[in-house]
Amino acid sequence: MKDFIDPYFLTTPFEQWKLSSFIETRSGPGFVKSDCLYFYKEGLQNICKSSEFDDEQKIMALKLIEKYKVDKKKCAELLKTHENQVTARSIRSNILENRLKLLANTARSANSTIYTTFTQADVSVSGHKVQENQITTGYDFLTINPNPEPSQGIKRDLDNEVDKEEYGAERTIVGGKSTGWVVNGINIRQRLTEYQRTGLQKTRPEYYDVILFTDENQDGFLETLEENVVVQMRKEIERKDEKTEDNIEKKIKLFLNNIITRDIKKTKENLKLQKNDTFEEDFAIFFVNHMIELIEDVNLLLKDMSEGTFIAMVLAPILNRLFIKNKKVWYAKYGETCLRANAEEQNFQKTDDERRSPGKKIDTIIALRNDEEEFSVTEVSGPPSKKDWPHFIGDRLKIIKMSKTLMNRFARLRPNSDIRTVILHGMQIYLYQVILYEFRLKYSEIYTIKELMRFSIPKTWKDMRNSHEAIIGFLKYEHLLSESSSTIEDFLWIEDNNNEDFQRMTTRTVYTSKCMKREKKARIT
Repeated sequence: MKDFIDPYFLTTPFEQWKLSSFIETRSGPGFVKSDCLYFYKEGLQNICKSSEFDDEQKIMALKLIEKYKVDKKKCAELLKTHENQVTARSIRSNILENRLKLLANTARSANSTIYTTFTQADVSVSGHKVQENQITTGYDFLTINPNPEPSQGIKRDLDNEVDKEEYGAERTIVGGKSTGWVVNGINIRQRLTEYQRTGLQKTRPEYYDVILFTDENQDGFLETLEENVVVQMRKEIERKDEKTEDNIEKKIKLFLNNIITRDIKKTKENLKLQKNDTFEEDFAIFFVNHMIELIEDVNLLLKDMSEGTFIAMVLAPILNRLFIKNKKVWYAKYGETCLRANAEEQNFQKTDDERRSPGKKIDTIIALRNDEEEFSVTEVSGPPSKKDWPHFIGDRLKIIKMSKTLMNRFARLRPNSDIRTVILHGMQIYLYQVILYEFRLKYSEIYTIKELMRFSIPKTWKDMRNSHEAIIGFLKYEHLLSESSSTIEDFLWIEDNNNEDFQRMTTRTVYTSKCMKREKKARIT
């Protein structure tokens, strides 16, 4: 674990741990603000999980995690100073390089002066002349006029800012032949377009050409359809569950019945006697031990816990253990993480300091280790004990938009392959309840996201009677990610098939008619 903790925390007395001093230790020519903040917070989170640090050090790390947001604001000027120093050095070196090149060229011309040459070189580096920003993809060519940063005291154009942030989510895949969705004689794409023209808000999944299926009563677009149509739609996006021969669920229940009792001490004794012959049994033993550490003596799960603390103390250890089986295949990135696919689509980065309101940053991203391609996102919707329905809805929409951005990226990477084979999964945690989603692009211009299952993380020892539900739920999540990653690796590895009959889905991307601002700027090629 120490390999994942910055040396600063190993060499500095824990009483002196501060964000400001951490920044100073990382100052220099290679200073990067985002990396500095990431390694500071990651170090604190890993200290909380490591057995190599004592209780005093862990308590200090937790306190610093809690006040990270405040400390970050206090150190804004310090961070800016170091960034400016790096920028200034870079500009000076570029100016000198340009001067040398231009001196060599102008030496051939007696009509040019050194003064004029230097002026031109300096201006070219300082950025006084800005060219149009061009974004090129495999589907369309887009030219966007740059939007200058607003002057101090001038209100920012929020609508334009949201458009930038949702660049990837507003692009939609248009499929080839035989990819339309017709159910009981109803053209679903046509009906969805009619629904979108009713003044649909950006807070609705349908705005992004995504249809949301949950186990609750239908709302939004599905509410406008006949019940028998919705039932048939569910059947057509349903995947057949593969039943394992050894019936893992029954084995886990029986395994836990021999371990968990009303007495925690007796349970701890039973754990020592158990042999973990399989990955599933190993994870079950870890999960019970993890819950004992959180619940025994002082139940931390009943305390007011922030979102960041929950991720560091509860969720991250579970996922790290869950992913150990495939640690060579994928890895997890925790805490206020940007989706790389989204940044690449937009060609720019934007800060998002407000963790507690739904923004562009994501709590956890799962990525393939070899290909460095992201394929799953997780959102913790606020402090686990705080009811905040708008936050839940906002984070669910964020999962939808980011999943669509990822799907579009895979489509762009293999434009002549069948994107319908790719299935993505997301996870959301709200009030200790875990929700798993499945995201697909099975039909032209229609994405679907379906709620697969829900299960609760135990909060008290009494809840541990049903801990098998959480353990099986997490194991199911690991199995889904394993299938998804394997399919994506095959999808990325296989060469594009240029046979017209094979090109079913990934033919081109467009901005749908509702996105008028974008549509006016787009030119499909």
